Amino acid sequence: MRNKISLFSLLALGVLAVLLPACSGGKTIITGRGLQDVQLGGDMPPAGSRRFKGMAMRDSLAEEGEYSWRVVELKVKGGRAFVEEDFFAKDLVNRIRIESPDLHLKNGLRVGMSVQDLRESSPEWTIVPLRPYKLFDFYTRLMPGLHFLVDDPSHSMEDEEWEKYHAVNFAAEARIVAIVVY
Repeated sequence: MRNKISLFSLLALGVLAVLLPACSGGKTIITGRGLQDVQLGGDMPPAGSRRFKGMAMRDSLAEEGEYSWRVVELKVKGGRAFVEEDFFAKDLVNRIRIESPDLHLKNGLRVGMSVQDLRESSPEWTIVPLRPYKLFDFYTRLMPGLHFLVDDPSHSMEDEEWEKYHAVNFAAEARIVAIVVY
């Protein structure tokens, strides 16, 4: 009887070892709608809370010009994510900025990867300088709603004809510092 229980216990542990990673995997995937626990168009995390779905959170207010909106910083696996409210539809998620190399898209792209990785994932990119942040916004029709913020100190932001930027003109080793879901 003892051997049957031990064999059963080992079998049960083996099944759990296979199933648990599959269950938790959704928390590491970035989709065109956001993350598992927070998605575009969904409700913002409750104001004034310290935790949201097991993650530490911090509330703040962003202001630009005449607009102000709520921003929630979530401590996620390996870094942080910023959940931003819509300007006009208060308390709804409008944008999510992920700054964690542990979260990734199904195609494998993640923060910390390079412009070379972006080139390999899509042949055509639109690139816009974000001068106030000293970053470049890379996006493609092949991944709608996803923007990759790239830091390339070797590339000038002063080019007035940014519409002519091409991914091949950026340093192959320049890094993705954030992925934004709109």
